Amino acid sequence: MKITLRSLSFTTRILLLILIILICTTVSFMLLTQNEVEKIMWDTVTASVHDMRKLISLYVDNEYRSLLFHKEYALNRYKQQLKNVTGIVISNIEYYHSLYEKGILSEPDARAFALGGVEDFRYGNNDYFYIYDTDLVAISHPDPNIKGINMSDYQDVKGNYPLKMIKRKVFENGSGFESFWHIHLDETKPVEKLTYNYYFKQWDWIVGTGVYIDDIDKDIESKLEEILSEFRETFSKIRIGKNGYFFIFNTNHILLVHPTMEGVDFAEVDIPEMGMNHWMHLVEASKIPMNHTPISGINPGKRETSNTKKLHM
Repeated sequence: MKITLRSLSFTTRILLLILIILICTTVSFMLLTQNEVEKIMWDTVTASVHDMRKLISLYVDNEYRSLLFHKEYALNRYKQQLKNVTGIVISNIEYYHSLYEKGILSEPDARAFALGGVEDFRYGNNDYFYIYDTDLVAISHPDPNIKGINMSDYQDVKGNYPLKMIKRKVFENGSGFESFWHIHLDETKPVEKLTYNYYFKQWDWIVGTGVYIDDIDKDIESKLEEILSEFRETFSKIRIGKNGYFFIFNTNHILLVHPTMEGVDFAEVDIPEMGMNHWMHLVEASKIPMNHTPISGINPGKRETSNTKKLHM
């Protein structure tokens, strides 16, 4: 016998309607609850990542400041050394100048003795002093190819005129630091030479000395690698959820710290659907404080991209 809605009693119809409403309400409630649970879980993950990012940012910032302090300390140590050793040479020159003023030595003899003392003086790693007159002619220099030559037009490898810069500095301040750049034999990278110069006004001499400070950069590079090693060890112990992780890349878009892609050029990781290079997207996102941006992910151990939702801050 065929049962139709009209054949049911009124009470049965009401019960059926209530049942349908209950089913619809239950389904709607389940959907809303699922969305709410997902939202709560997402908010929890976001808050957790925010907290971890703050701690890691403080950690990274502290190591960066430590690196800057070490570099500044090493540079100031060189500067103080140059000032101290220059003070010794200037005292020697002043001594012979005083003998001339007292009439004990003629001025040519006093100058000759002073120049001889400067030319023989060595310190550190066979470092030396030079003297230029106000026309920038080298009147004392250990290199015979430079001594007696006007060096006013000398340019370093970066196109600077260091002797003109030195002359201007000592004329204005009496003394001061100046740098120029030089390429050592069998090398291609320019290295910095820090100089300290003093204007001995009585004889119009520019007295100076300098040391190469590329060892500071080498030391900083070594310490930076130590810091990155610490980051790698620390980051390897941090996980967000099942597969979340932290990573670091530099301004040259090289991944410095990553679970599996360390040393990879991030610019080569291209995700067309994002409309820009992957690393550029992250750089833009990082400019917004406390920003979290869902992006297509890169699974650790794989170079290809996936549609996994990742949270970037």
